[in-house]
Amino acid sequence: MGLGRRRPETDGDDGGGGGGVGGGDGGGDGYGRNATHGEGTAGGRRRCSKHQGKNATAVRLSTAYCGNRLFGWLVLAAVAGIATVGSAAAGGQPPAVPLPSALASGGAAEVVAAAAGEAATLPPLQTLSTVRPDDDAVDDDGGSKDWPSNVTRLPEMIEVWKHAALPPDARLCRIHGACRVGDGTFLLPAWMKAFHSTVVRCGVASPQYLLKAAADGTYAVDSAYGRRIVLTDAHNGTDLFGVDPPGETMPAIATDLTPVLLLMDVLERMPAHAAQLTRECVVAGGGACDEAEAATVASAGLRPGLVVTSRITMQKDEKWVKGFLRLIRNSFYGSFTVLDAADLYGWKVRGVAACARSVVTTGLTADAMPDGLFPEGHFLYAANQISRAPRRTGAAVAKALAAAARECTVRVMVLNRYGQRYMVGDYALRTAVAAEAAAAEASAPGVSLAAEVVFFENATFHEQVSMMQETNVVVASHGAGVANLLFLRPGSVLVEVMPFGVPASPFATLSRLYDIPRVALTAQPDEDVFRSCVVHFNKDGPATDAVLARWTAAAAAFRAGDVDGSAAVTAGSNGNSTDGGLDWATDPAAAPGTGAAKILQCAGYQRLTFNVKAVAALAVSRGLAHCGVDRPMAVAAPISATTAQGMT
Repeated sequence: MGLGRRRPETDGDDGGGGGGVGGGDGGGDGYGRNATHGEGTAGGRRRCSKHQGKNATAVRLSTAYCGNRLFGWLVLAAVAGIATVGSAAAGGQPPAVPLPSALASGGAAEVVAAAAGEAATLPPLQTLSTVRPDDDAVDDDGGSKDWPSNVTRLPEMIEVWKHAALPPDARLCRIHGACRVGDGTFLLPAWMKAFHSTVVRCGVASPQYLLKAAADGTYAVDSAYGRRIVLTDAHNGTDLFGVDPPGETMPAIATDLTPVLLLMDVLERMPAHAAQLTRECVVAGGGACDEAEAATVASAGLRPGLVVTSRITMQKDEKWVKGFLRLIRNSFYGSFTVLDAADLYGWKVRGVAACARSVVTTGLTADAMPDGLFPEGHFLYAANQISRAPRRTGAAVAKALAAAARECTVRVMVLNRYGQRYMVGDYALRTAVAAEAAAAEASAPGVSLAAEVVFFENATFHEQVSMMQETNVVVASHGAGVANLLFLRPGSVLVEVMPFGVPASPFATLSRLYDIPRVALTAQPDEDVFRSCVVHFNKDGPATDAVLARWTAAAAAFRAGDVDGSAAVTAGSNGNSTDGGLDWATDPAAAPGTGAAKILQCAGYQRLTFNVKAVAALAVSRGLAHCGVDRPMAVAAPISATTAQGMT
């Protein structure tokens, strides 16, 4: 049997005949789309060629044209005629070639008629066109025409809000009547071109104003686009949030969706933001929106949708990214739709545009957003019963606890990870926290501290959220798991341990936006891991030597300024610390043109070692502040990085 998809209607009685020229009549085990048309398997073709006699030319041609009975008959008939003449001249007998009935009767005109009738039953030949994509947008008289569609026009307007808490040039926008092409281009109604600067400020970088109103109430696309676009309306009741799909990793999707969460909160809790909002709305012709129509649109509520890549939709349901998207869906009581870009556009990424009721977007990025935009009543947290109640500090907290005769428990989490950036001495850190806690409890009655070591690789999404909600201080190895800071209560403290040579972290921005004080700690250089990794990925030569020399000098400078391993503990708050002036993301020794490869990746492989007692004192001091205890850091005798590696 040949390869192909089996279809019962063509694999049964229709394909089981004798050995005709066409693969259909002789393709008993053919898997073609239609056995009658001879689109069979190699088995059918072997029988097809077997019946062409012994003429080698006829056999080769019949094999080539066996897939189409009509062409096979015509070509074989011509070959048979040539063979007959040659055989007659040589005194031989012509080969026995089965012929179509019209040709057997001897009428040339009848052959043409039979061929025309046969061709009329065949599907059109599918070929790659060599014509320019926009040639079908030209009328017979040379004028241009629009491409029609069956997508019904929706209400068209541009709503823009200014928020008092945002920068003056920031805009929150809802553009009604928009179609998104698979490559990220947005097709907008032609009249919106007059407001191009506003559209761009809303975050739509490359709009195309090519949607026109057809006489039948549908959209037509101006052929000036340069290529044929097919409009689809399967999601014309959806409000698309954001312009581009978010990133696929935990830090990336947390960062990319932060502006989207702001948009959702403003539109979902409009009364709570009303005092800070200024709204403008325009329609075709530049006039103000009909408030009655705008009210009707608003009363319909949001039906949010988010376009994502297949790498997200194909992830398992227990993955963090999927869990985070479920939180958003729960916030809208199930009306939130995740749209797979592959399902929306298929393979025609540049030829299909999905039309939506509106696109909700902003030109504001996470790093440009100010603090304080995720209050206690934010829709994402309130709907999922995730607390955003801030953790208070100071004497007022102690007084309130004493008045209520309540004990105060401080929880310190040591968030480690397996593999790269493993935090050496994690259990030693827990022991050091317990020692600090014992001294603190003796001087502060009613206060208790608890510490635990956690690996989120073994925890479900809900377990991760729950543990972060209960934690006062997190000492975490730099990695994707730190994205869970979104679920810490405001005022909780994050101590992020960074590998030497990698000072930049996406969590600096996220911790600021979600009101999480962050302390950046640079770990001791791990020369064994870094050097072996660089040598593994790079050949011996000047580029590799320059990288290792740069590393050695920076590591020596770092150790000279951090004799006891505790100097880097207090560096930075929500910003990034520096470590010997080395940043492999920007260092000239690791630039692309040098020939050195995977240097930043090698820096990320380092084990993380640090002064355990210094970090424990920091964690306890910050945690006790949540109980109203002001305890200055008192670092005991320093523990060297070498000693810390052996403490388990």
